[in-house]
Amino acid sequence: MQQAVPSAAAQGGASRRLGPAGVSGGRVAAERRRRVVIILAAAVVTTAAGAWMLGGWFWGLNLVADALLVAYIAVAVRVVRSAAELEMKVAFLPHRESGAEPTALLRDAARSAR
Repeated sequence: MQQAVPSAAAQGGASRRLGPAGVSGGRVAAERRRRVVIILAAAVVTTAAGAWMLGGWFWGLNLVADALLVAYIAVAVRVVRSAAELEMKVAFLPHRESGAEPTALLRDAARSAR
């Protein structure tokens, strides 16, 4: 009789972790964004050189590469700003380790407002 092997989802996603245990997810994401920008910039330079030397359909390919680079940078900036805003908002919430209960904090705030 064979034993059932738990799937990756049942293991809590441990197999999905990329990189060493000491590396944070933010650093991995930043490195991935940096690599994508470098690849897109290389595509822009390559297609621009091809368009300048050969012309023809390379101009259209260059415009597509330009649009992809600009769109990716715009989305990346928006995601990073959103994550920073979320982190800033969460930083002011009470932590579980502090022993503060959210309802007690609301009562204290209501008393001090009177």
